Amino acid sequence: MLDKTIVQRFNSAKNFIPPAYSISNLREGLNFYIPIIQAFIKKYEITDTAELKDTLEIFVDEIFDTCSKYSYVDSSIYELQAINSILRDIGFITQNYPLLKDKPNTHTVYTSNLERSKKLALINAIDEVSIIEATAEKIGFTPGMNPKDIDIEGVSPEDAKLFLSLASKILSKKTINDKIIEMLKNQKKGCEDRIKESQISFLEALHRYFRGFGLLESYLAKYQNECISSGTSSLKYDFSTLQFDKDSVGLDDAFCEDYLKSLNAEELCFLSAFWCNRFAKEATRMDKAFSAINSLDLWQDIIDGKTQFSPSESSLVSALQKYTFLSDLLGESFLLHQKYVFTKEVEQGSNFSDSLSRDYTSFYRQVNKQIGEAYASYFSKELHSDNNFLMDSIFSAPFTNLRTFAYYKKDTTLVPIVKGLLANPHLKNWGIIRNEFLDNGVFVDSVAQGPKVLLGFDVEGFNRPFRFHMKKDDLMDILKCQGNGYTFPEYQGSQDFIVNNRLLKSSIIMPIPKRHRPIIREGTKNGPNKDLWEHLYFLTNGKFPPHLMQETPSTSNGKPILSRQPVIYTDLRTGKRYTKKQNNYVEVGEDNVR
Repeated sequence: MLDKTIVQRFNSAKNFIPPAYSISNLREGLNFYIPIIQAFIKKYEITDTAELKDTLEIFVDEIFDTCSKYSYVDSSIYELQAINSILRDIGFITQNYPLLKDKPNTHTVYTSNLERSKKLALINAIDEVSIIEATAEKIGFTPGMNPKDIDIEGVSPEDAKLFLSLASKILSKKTINDKIIEMLKNQKKGCEDRIKESQISFLEALHRYFRGFGLLESYLAKYQNECISSGTSSLKYDFSTLQFDKDSVGLDDAFCEDYLKSLNAEELCFLSAFWCNRFAKEATRMDKAFSAINSLDLWQDIIDGKTQFSPSESSLVSALQKYTFLSDLLGESFLLHQKYVFTKEVEQGSNFSDSLSRDYTSFYRQVNKQIGEAYASYFSKELHSDNNFLMDSIFSAPFTNLRTFAYYKKDTTLVPIVKGLLANPHLKNWGIIRNEFLDNGVFVDSVAQGPKVLLGFDVEGFNRPFRFHMKKDDLMDILKCQGNGYTFPEYQGSQDFIVNNRLLKSSIIMPIPKRHRPIIREGTKNGPNKDLWEHLYFLTNGKFPPHLMQETPSTSNGKPILSRQPVIYTDLRTGKRYTKKQNNYVEVGEDNVR
């Protein structure tokens, strides 16, 4: 339904003045993608603008179709968390079995509601135990029988072997609780396998995108340069070694199934979120560049072989204003559909199916009736394209859908990770990076300033912290659902990665090979950037960095011992900081915060 907000959005876009860095980034994006477009022209022998646009749209649609096959894994992650929670507290089975044993198994989607997901997991386990018992009785199978003597009609020998193995374990248990526990253990492995399979396939799809645009080479070069500038040049990686174990794998090889299979589900989820975030940024750059080329009407010039363009700053400002309006409007439409699909899947489970994308042409026509004339009138002042809202929307939609999908995919992987850590904080160092260091060399309070906060996660065995931005409101919603107030742990040691007033970024995430470990250990000795080396050493073995520890008196002999400095917690509503003492929050002053 259209209302005055469409006009308000349009007016807001007209009043938007892009900062200088946005204009500079757009020029860089144009210079990056124009040669790629010309490669398409040469490959497909394109001679006219309409054919070129169609070719690019088909290409992007193919990327979307490939990536969306391995869409959202949040349901599987929530299922895994629910199963793990039950297995840590098997009293849940005893308490809920009488209430749930006759409930139908609807195979609905698992959500962040842990209690609901635990009940769904238990219902599923009860149902599967019942099916196994009934099937075993039907085929006359009992524990101890030779599986070769059992023939299950319509089932492959391999599947029959798996079934009979599980049936033997289930039937050998004497109590229903033990049978359910055995089934939950089996379902846990199945869930982990599904997550791994999905994330591996998705990472392989991203790999094809990165390789197609030559992006991995640029990421590796950026990482190597950062190593040189930070005094860690001995920690370089090869682009490819054609070897697939963590001690020898190159960046290109790290996307291959042989290596990815060696990782557990959580590690794959972190990697998937990291590279999906990178993918989203590249999709945004592509979206902006193609939108600007369309707005500036450069298509025929590119077809004619022109490579150098010098659009005026005013025209780039106008192009970014148009992009901002279209991107927000189209992206929101796509996102609303994703949420609609998810809601229906939760309600109807396997009975509901809908595509990830849909045709919004009727919606675009309605918007065109409302602001089409004003749109053309305003943008025609600086842009010499047709400035037809309907045509611009249809062209931009595939690129915007890809960008929006990428960010949504990242969030649907990251949010369950955060919720799982809040329920079971097994990582030693994770949380908000309160003092975010920007590229201009200044610190900002990520909680007090702006709509997003920066999160950091130290995952043992990887060369850099995983860092992600998340909307503060989304994080507060997570905390609200958890029911424990709005306090969130802070990541410790973010300043360790600031060297020579520059942030050592996570340009690539790679396993720490054995050859790097003695180098890192040597770096922890009294040399330059000692805190950085200590933090890297922590990533190799999980031993907390000494500079993030404190001396505390021993109760036995009076000699001081080293223990971790207290974790600081931030209240996202007030910005106040606390430590925990006997499960109570005690406010600390800013002077005592690292």
